[in-house]
Amino acid sequence: MNDLNKNSSHLFQDQHDSNHPVSSYEKRAIVFHSQSNPDHFYYVKSGSIKVSFESIDGQEYTVVILSEGDIYSGHARGVGIAIEDTELQIIPKETIITMLQSSPVFAVKVLKLLGKTLHHSFNIIEGLVFHNVQTRIIYTLVYMAEKSSETEKGKVHLTLGLTQEEIAAMVGCSRQTVNQILKELQEWGWISLKSRKITILEIEKLYDHLKH
Repeated sequence: MNDLNKNSSHLFQDQHDSNHPVSSYEKRAIVFHSQSNPDHFYYVKSGSIKVSFESIDGQEYTVVILSEGDIYSGHARGVGIAIEDTELQIIPKETIITMLQSSPVFAVKVLKLLGKTLHHSFNIIEGLVFHNVQTRIIYTLVYMAEKSSETEKGKVHLTLGLTQEEIAAMVGCSRQTVNQILKELQEWGWISLKSRKITILEIEKLYDHLKH
């Protein structure tokens, strides 16, 4: 979890009360439906959630990943599905407004967090329109590294646990294409694939690719 998420998580723990029970969801369970709680915010206490849309032809597109410490507005569209075992609180909009008004520090953190979530969503959508599939997959790997990873001796172990099918849903291609490009990146020495787990060996190479 990055510093922004960590700090926001602590702020929520310090300021919201226990009147909002925590709900637990197993991996692959539906956490929320589109606009199912328009007057509430979702707060991820633990785990991670993918927010996806389905096109008229049945194609799934994932536009954002929520992880521990993230918040998401209940009025937004999209279906939330747990990527791993997840704990979630549903907090009324009025409670959030009161917290924003009472703590400028909290307000700044929340605005930054929501802005970052929106930024990633736009990047994913922009990639679907303007970038080739290889670039979209590389962006997704970097995104996964920023959301949930462990670093060891320069290696970045992705801990988010997305399957190749789920990565395909984020980049708008087939699982076979994802598999092919991941193998290419492994041949270049940029990543390592082992037991369905991805380790980034050359994170700067991925960042450099996205700059061009």
